[in-house]
Amino acid sequence: MSTSASERLVSKQERGLGAENLVEQILVSRGWRPLRRRWRTPWAEVDGVYDRKGALLLVEVKARSSLEHLDRIISWHQRRRLQKVWQNLVEAYPQRRVDFCLAVVLPDGQIHWDRDFLT
Repeated sequence: MSTSASERLVSKQERGLGAENLVEQILVSRGWRPLRRRWRTPWAEVDGVYDRKGALLLVEVKARSSLEHLDRIISWHQRRRLQKVWQNLVEAYPQRRVDFCLAVVLPDGQIHWDRDFLT
């Protein structure tokens, strides 16, 4: 029996939510305080925004089956939109450190963190 398109979409959304939840659990265990989930800005949606000791961390979460083709996980257009979000926060909060991180969650629960994905 084949899987319908709507079932695949729900499964993909559930995997994405599960990945976001896992990333948040890890960040909270490391002292980060969640501020926003799925934060919609004029430029892009950011999966998570966290605070720790005055520093801000924006996180884009992707659930993937492998680390193959990491350079293609974020499209050029999405990267530009996320850069705009980061740039505006840096300008709005010049006294705070603002970092942006890509978290790639693998099926076994391992997380690959990439702090340089916007460059």
